[in-house]
Amino acid sequence: MRKTQILKWPVDVQAANIGGINETEVSFSPGVAILMGRNATNRTSFLRAIMAALGSESTSLKGDSDEGYVELAVGDDTSRRVLELEGGAVVMGGEPYLGDSEGADLFAFLLKNNEAC
Repeated sequence: MRKTQILKWPVDVQAANIGGINETEVSFSPGVAILMGRNATNRTSFLRAIMAALGSESTSLKGDSDEGYVELAVGDDTSRRVLELEGGAVVMGGEPYLGDSEGADLFAFLLKNNEAC
């Protein structure tokens, strides 16, 4: 069994035109992070941006945008995903942080439309 490791590096997230987010930059220090806020403050959009950076396809563009991006930096390792509207569909480009996000889609990204819930 693999031993649990505590992340030793800061995590930086930049996103633009994802869900309801115009543009944001958030830095997390190692440890536990809690997102709090009133309703309609784009917490779910921010989580979906992180999901996109990790490799999920379950992310949408801001309604008035044709393109957006999310960048995730963990220590010296950076991943950037670009979302573009092509023919009415959102197309994801760039390299996700995870090589295979299927396990994360089923067991970590527990949103209401998750088939494992």
